[in-house]
Amino acid sequence: MGSDLDDTSDEIWRPGYDGPPPVSLPIRLAPSSGRERAPVHEHHSPEPTRRFRTPSPRTVVGILAVVATSSAAALIAIGSGDSPADSAAVPPAAVDEAVAADGGQRAARDELPDVAAISGVPFAGADPKRLPGVLDQIWSASVDASAGDDVWVEVVDRQHALVAIGSDGASPAGSSRLEALDAETGVTQWSSNFEVPLRSVTFVAATSDSIALIVDGTLTGVHSATGEVVWSFERGAAIVERDVEHLVGTDLLAVESSDGTSTLIDMTTGQTVGRLGGPRIATDDVGGWYVRQGDDIVQYELADGFREPSLVAPGVDDPVAVVIGRDVLTSGPDGWQASFASNGWAQPEALGNPDDVPTATAIVPMMGNTFVVAATGSIVGAELDGRAMRSAWTRDGAVTTTYPTERGLLIHAATEGGAVQTIYDGRTGDVVATLTMTLGVFDRLVVAGNGILTKKVAPDGTRLAGLDLDGREMWSIRDVAAASVGDRLIVTTTRLDDGSILLDALGEPTTVS
Repeated sequence: MGSDLDDTSDEIWRPGYDGPPPVSLPIRLAPSSGRERAPVHEHHSPEPTRRFRTPSPRTVVGILAVVATSSAAALIAIGSGDSPADSAAVPPAAVDEAVAADGGQRAARDELPDVAAISGVPFAGADPKRLPGVLDQIWSASVDASAGDDVWVEVVDRQHALVAIGSDGASPAGSSRLEALDAETGVTQWSSNFEVPLRSVTFVAATSDSIALIVDGTLTGVHSATGEVVWSFERGAAIVERDVEHLVGTDLLAVESSDGTSTLIDMTTGQTVGRLGGPRIATDDVGGWYVRQGDDIVQYELADGFREPSLVAPGVDDPVAVVIGRDVLTSGPDGWQASFASNGWAQPEALGNPDDVPTATAIVPMMGNTFVVAATGSIVGAELDGRAMRSAWTRDGAVTTTYPTERGLLIHAATEGGAVQTIYDGRTGDVVATLTMTLGVFDRLVVAGNGILTKKVAPDGTRLAGLDLDGREMWSIRDVAAASVGDRLIVTTTRLDDGSILLDALGEPTTVS
């Protein structure tokens, strides 16, 4: 597929732009709703690494193109309600100032220790979705739909695909249809129906055998090979998307209760296998989960099914606590403390309250003994170094979301009351991307294991650009309102004049045996 560009307006995207020209595609898109992506976590690191539990991670096996009529939730929820980013645009000067500020802080950071040197071993918890390095046409497929239906697309790997088509529920009777596609060819494999409007059908997670959905408030398992409903799980109150999380490194779903505890559901059978006794605070990404039960920190080993927890640290009464490496780190009114594993988690040792590491409102585990401190109005990258704590970089802003990549976590932060949104490298504090505050930017933002898909703005319209983890632009697509990322593949959706949906798969050609 060629790169047929007839202007040079891309320079406005960011200062000093010298990236490739956009790929011109004959795509006619209607706006489509975004969904949180659903990573399958493959573990490549020989040693577990612990990280902060990011908001509602999901896991799937294929491409999911879901047709719905409601204008659904953005990929990133910033606080409650609609994001202020969708209501006001930041002038180009604000972006220039952010980049200039980055240059100054980067120079200062270079004089400080690099707390998480790149080891060459991919982060065990990295999202398996990968942006393609090039965009070749892989396949196109047309999906029957009426003009009243809408579309959201989910892409995960190169073996499976799912399309959901349904009404908006405006009339008393609503229905939804699931179609499974071959991700390499776009050919339909099976179809299944639900007698509810599509806005009542939400994708949650999947294994090689089962796809988990929320159907009208009920957690439901669909057989991935046939589309047959094989199990369902109900509770007293309707289940919504934010109530359910796939536990990384396991085949379990955690359904949260209002008291912070969670019921564990086997994704293949739908059976209840156990219960977590408190909120989850960290994971080793290979099935180990740390939970705060009252004033105790306990660990559940769940990779091979449910097991009763083991005590990690007792009597942890500070309001903010997390596991860093193998040590329990806390922050509270009396400063920083750590219960060290080498001491058998004996009485916590005071670490003081260093001037450059403020009291935390949250602690975000990174790789090894490194972490990010979210404080009031500032973000600090730091590490536990023996019995001491040291910092490497500081930024203004508030952490809103974290994303697991091959290098560790990317930090999405808001500054200036949310007027500027920036993605930082959690290892170095460097700016990876400054998000242009335009309508729908968060609907179209995807952070994959190797890069970022984000909306860009130019005088002649908007584009969707693929950036690597250093923020360098690899490619872009014109006039695309929505696309989703899978295994070095993206799928875009186009509304045709007759109401049907055209799916275009673009990416790196591959052969599936």
